[in-house]
Amino acid sequence: MLKKISISFLTVGLTLCCHAQEGDATYYGKKFDIQILEEHISDRIDIFDAGDNSIQIKGEIISSCSKKGCWINMDIGENKLFVKFKDYGFFVPTTGLEGKSTIVNGKLSVDTLSVETLRHYAEDGGKSQKEILAITEPQITLSLLADGVIIE
Repeated sequence: MLKKISISFLTVGLTLCCHAQEGDATYYGKKFDIQILEEHISDRIDIFDAGDNSIQIKGEIISSCSKKGCWINMDIGENKLFVKFKDYGFFVPTTGLEGKSTIVNGKLSVDTLSVETLRHYAEDGGKSQKEILAITEPQITLSLLADGVIIE
């Protein structure tokens, strides 16, 4: 009898363990099914910059907003991608994201960020006052307004 109970607990434990490993990804915002992950988007920016097309991009988080969790910067291979969250409808954790793999779903655009905006994001990202004051020119950046994010 004790052996059957032990085997039952072992079976349940292994089952739960396997499901936890499958579910290591955390969704923020709208859940979405992974469709086609874009690679080498620099060749196709004009298609997605129209504003009506959603895109899914996978990359690595290189920095995030340390105050609210309202944006992330991603390394997507040949480019960097700045990601904000639609209507401030959701936030990501403020710490511990750097180096994590992520998939974002949303609308891609090419934006020119003002010095004031860049300094604001640098402050949110925990940069030093010296680094913030070193920002003196606007920057053209690849941006995505995400309605959903998966962090693995």
